[in-house]
Amino acid sequence: SEMPIAPFQRQFRSLVFGASTSWGLEKVDEESLPPIDTSDMKRDRLDGSFTKLDLARTRALTYDFAIPNIDASYYANRETWRVTFAPVIGQALPLIANSPDWAQIRRIYARPRRRSQPDNNVSSTSLTNWSVVLEAPDPLWYADTATSVAAASSITIPNLGNWPGPGPTPSITTLTISTASTLTTSNGGSIVFAGTGPWTIDLATHIVTGGNGYTDIVQPSNWFLVDPGGITASVTAGTVACTTRDSWL
Repeated sequence: SEMPIAPFQRQFRSLVFGASTSWGLEKVDEESLPPIDTSDMKRDRLDGSFTKLDLARTRALTYDFAIPNIDASYYANRETWRVTFAPVIGQALPLIANSPDWAQIRRIYARPRRRSQPDNNVSSTSLTNWSVVLEAPDPLWYADTATSVAAASSITIPNLGNWPGPGPTPSITTLTISTASTLTTSNGGSIVFAGTGPWTIDLATHIVTGGNGYTDIVQPSNWFLVDPGGITASVTAGTVACTTRDSWL
């Protein structure tokens, strides 16, 4: 994360909010998922494969604040609020959360969708209510700290979470394959590389860098997710390395 955060705190951009900050949280809703799709999902992968049945596509995160109504800080708070929760163009940004219910700090990638605050500080109460809603296009939470697995002919790709990952967020789990070979996994993945590597492949987007990119993958190849508990991945020649994050729904 960008800076250490304490239990019951969150961070978005550079703003740390929650316990022991001037941005106290009155209510938190981080569990709101849209209706689960129990039929076949749309085929968004480059190779036409299904992403995952029964995986909700987004998650809404709502934070209600109780902000001290102090003249000296009111307008500075409004400016901080405006900058922190300004619209995000392009890839979603990490929101980092530290909950005592979790064994480790987690992150989710989100964009601000709605924010509200008093128009001015004329309220006679000591605290005023501010709120913000963020939308995570990838509903999965990830470990804030990535795990790197050194290159070898066979490696274990860990996932201490409760859901197969990665979701649609780019660059959560990447593999680096050193030379032309066939990569196979313990849960049925099989990707054949031809040409001259090395290649780095993003398991979420299937974007391949190095060599001639995606065209160096021999079809048909079977893409895969990293199941809870982890999987093994082996190559018939050279080595494979990995950078990954545990994932939770």
